[in-house]
Amino acid sequence: MLRESREETVKQITKMHEEAVKEITSAHERMIETLWDAWKKEQQALRQMIASQEKSIGKLQQDIQSIQEQATRERKLMQDQIDELKRIHQTSRDPDPVRKATRGRVPKFVTISDRVRHLMSRSLIV
Repeated sequence: MLRESREETVKQITKMHEEAVKEITSAHERMIETLWDAWKKEQQALRQMIASQEKSIGKLQQDIQSIQEQATRERKLMQDQIDELKRIHQTSRDPDPVRKATRGRVPKFVTISDRVRHLMSRSLIV
């Protein structure tokens, strides 16, 4: 009888142990599932943030390129204006721009308008 009682006790303890292990395992599985789901959500949020940042970076790169192109155009325009001012200044310093433009040979003009047309054709008058 003692032996039977002992076997019964061992069976009960074994059954209780198995149930405890099952409960602990289930609890661990639920925790792992919860952690996994949270990790997946976090990864999705990070992917969206990275995609948004990449889009912003692309836009910034386009803006930078546009600004650089605009600056290049403005520098060229400024250089053209500087060159034109230098040319005008040099022309205004020359006592006889017609003589310089014609390499010393002064053409004979019938009227003043002929002279103006001649100077305009030489781009001496803007």
